[in-house]
Amino acid sequence: MEKLFLNLFHMSISAGYLILAVLLVRFLLRKVPKSMRMFLWILVGIRLIFPFSVESVFSLIPDTKAVYTYIGEMEQPTGEAAENTDSKKSVSQPIQQNTYPVSGEMVRHKSRTAVAVGMKIWIAGMALMLGYMLYSYLHLRNRVKMSVPADAAAVGCGVINDKNDSVRLYQSDDIESPFLFGILRPRIYIPCNISGDEILYVIQHELTHKRRKDYLIKPLGYLLLSVHWFNPCVWAAYAMFCKDIELICDEHVVRALGAEHKKAYSQALLNSAAKHRMAAACPIAFGEVSVKERVKNVLHYQKPAFWMLAAAVLACIIVPVCFMTQKKAGVPVQMYTQKGDMPSNTQIQHIQKQIKEIRVDSLSTEKNTEKIPAVAKTIEQWAKAFCDRDAKTILKFASEEVKNQFMEQELLALGIDDEYEAASFGWSSPWPWGDTYDENGTSCNYHIVSVTDHSAEILYYAWVSDPHVTVWRETLTYDMEGADCVITSETLAFMDGICVAREFYQAYPDGIAGTMMDYYSFNGAGEALNKNAKENREGYGYKNMFEPDTAAVWLLNILNNPNKVGTYLYQPDTDPDICTVTFDFYEDGSTASVQMIRPYGSDGIWVPDSVLTVCPY
Repeated sequence: MEKLFLNLFHMSISAGYLILAVLLVRFLLRKVPKSMRMFLWILVGIRLIFPFSVESVFSLIPDTKAVYTYIGEMEQPTGEAAENTDSKKSVSQPIQQNTYPVSGEMVRHKSRTAVAVGMKIWIAGMALMLGYMLYSYLHLRNRVKMSVPADAAAVGCGVINDKNDSVRLYQSDDIESPFLFGILRPRIYIPCNISGDEILYVIQHELTHKRRKDYLIKPLGYLLLSVHWFNPCVWAAYAMFCKDIELICDEHVVRALGAEHKKAYSQALLNSAAKHRMAAACPIAFGEVSVKERVKNVLHYQKPAFWMLAAAVLACIIVPVCFMTQKKAGVPVQMYTQKGDMPSNTQIQHIQKQIKEIRVDSLSTEKNTEKIPAVAKTIEQWAKAFCDRDAKTILKFASEEVKNQFMEQELLALGIDDEYEAASFGWSSPWPWGDTYDENGTSCNYHIVSVTDHSAEILYYAWVSDPHVTVWRETLTYDMEGADCVITSETLAFMDGICVAREFYQAYPDGIAGTMMDYYSFNGAGEALNKNAKENREGYGYKNMFEPDTAAVWLLNILNNPNKVGTYLYQPDTDPDICTVTFDFYEDGSTASVQMIRPYGSDGIWVPDSVLTVCPY
């Protein structure tokens, strides 16, 4: 049921773009025949009913339909692979029990509970709408049950013939305006005080409604409004749809009776205008809606010019092509959607190799440190000094512009009388801890991604003692002054609100395994995080750790905005402690998938294990 609700929500958003396009065309082509509008409203109705998604290069709407990208379950490591897993050397990390606030936006994904609440609100609203429709129908039927057949002398006959069918005419003292009412056997009801000269126009108008089946189409439109009641665009569409039903009938009557009846017909509209709006879902009333606009339209009605007809036909072609289709989405690097296509460990390694081969315009992964050893050494010293808060080394390589920038950002503070020897750099928390090294003696809290002829990019893994790790991405430019390398500019981006796959890849260019984002096998913080989460289940961030999708969003620093990022979960039947979470980034239609594991027992937390796919386009 929740899946149905989410599908309906995305379908309604897509239909909203079509509705806005129809409203714009309706405004621009005010003088074309109103029958053209009914065709456009039929398109809207089709889009609200059927969840199809035809791809087209001409589409002008973003891809709001969530793409369900599920990855098959992973096989457990066996044999040599298992031994390699067990032999991984964990890097110890000092963990404190107290917590500190994390800078930047802390992101948490919308939980299933919120979706369930939204679904219940939607069902309640739909029930109210349908309840009102039933109430108004029964109320109106009760008002007209004492109606009597019209006097034959007054209208010429008691039965009005409409080709091979017939419509009965009834009079009542309890109604204020003529209308067509009924589903299986519609009848025309008129007030007892209606003028005899006006009855001809009333009959012609309501018979036109009957021929066009408006007494069935209008309730169907209300049913669609009841389902999509949460979408304001659908409310606007229904209001304009009801108005256009009447305008179309007015034009048909004027064409049938002749231009000499315009004034008399307009006067009948004014005389029969309803003082109170009737039930919007039930009757087709003669003077129900927009009487002023209808009178104006009748009086100015004339045969449309050829260019108007051509414009109407062109609009009826362009609108569905551009607003009833979706843009073509990118194809993931590799995707497993069937349970029979479970990737092996070798396939996982192949996928991860493909991920590294993805080229992102703003991020170069080519290292040419052999060609510029002096620069490489400087960048290495800079990154280490950054993690160690070594102000002296930072000042050694920074230009005056960078020094001033750091002081404005309160990253750098000089001593009394601007003494460099007493300078300090950085803040307390969060910060990349500088005393963590792998088995080769390489610092694990920074990663030099690229060094080119004039720039370099470094990733830092900033910690707080929850523990929680965020990624900082530093971009440096430099100039050579003789044999010395001088940093001429520095920008620091906090990757704590990832909302497109490009940013995901920039934060995790080598995946998760073997980096500080690997809480279980590498950074040594998983057990402490699991303990803290169990002791403080309702704490900020901790309560997200016990569901794989919300844990993935929080630990991998994904933007917590369901309108921009969706998460989809694949849970295999064979192992309840392994699953795949796919992030669907709506902004550009990109996706990323990660494997989540629950290594601390069935009541423990979920942590990310590896990146499976990244599709940045």
